[in-house]
Amino acid sequence: METIAIKMTCNKCGGPAEHIVDKSVEGHINLEYRCKKHKEQDEQKTMSKTIDEKIKEIDPIVYDDGGKTVDRYTVVFAGAVFGMSSDPFSPQGFNQYCGDITEFPQGLEHTGRRLSIDEIPEQIKKAISSRVIMMEGE
Repeated sequence: METIAIKMTCNKCGGPAEHIVDKSVEGHINLEYRCKKHKEQDEQKTMSKTIDEKIKEIDPIVYDDGGKTVDRYTVVFAGAVFGMSSDPFSPQGFNQYCGDITEFPQGLEHTGRRLSIDEIPEQIKKAISSRVIMMEGE
């Protein structure tokens, strides 16, 4: 049996990579490679704030249609609109970019009741936080 060696390089500095970071979104595989230094920096950046702190800083607008549709939650932050199901990370879940807020001139109030920050479910907070981390990385 032949052994195949794959040489990985860090996506940030080009040095030898030791860690794979899965940044896959909506069924698209996106693996990034990190050297030890950049993996630790990524972890510190992610852990520096709790999800609740990030959500309060982002101050998203979240509407809940009460479960009438698969995309129960309409989420708006940083000028972007997302539709999310109750479990946006599930293989059967929904977590999709719907467009820029300017594409909805009629507003989004018709999509449900606006939730306060404290009413936003934990899974939705995690999905919002994940989206922000992806947007910051671009």
